[in-house]
Amino acid sequence: MSPLPDIEIKYTEIFINNEWHKADKGKTFPVINPSTGEVIANVEEATRTDVDKAVEAARKAFDVDSPWRTMQPADRGALMRKFAELLRRDIKYLSKLETLNNGKPVHDSMGDIGLSANCIDYCM
Repeated sequence: MSPLPDIEIKYTEIFINNEWHKADKGKTFPVINPSTGEVIANVEEATRTDVDKAVEAARKAFDVDSPWRTMQPADRGALMRKFAELLRRDIKYLSKLETLNNGKPVHDSMGDIGLSANCIDYCM
């Protein structure tokens, strides 16, 4: 029996260019909880085509005329601070997912996510 309660896995698709997508070939693979051997979820298995789409979308984000590059620095900072705020808001859910995924203690996962939010704040 898992020491963590069952939690809803909200997203199993590939996130590309701010949208969730099914994998190009429609294949999935199981994510296994290393401490129990149980399947946590079946997630989309990216193909080379999927990776190429993701890399191209990321590259376009840095084009001179892209929304990110043309955004005022203060507005970019506000988006990053919002990201840190969302990490903190959802820290319990995210830390449970991280713990199920890699088997480390929830306390450690919470610390990692909290430190990530702190690093974002520090850089802004």
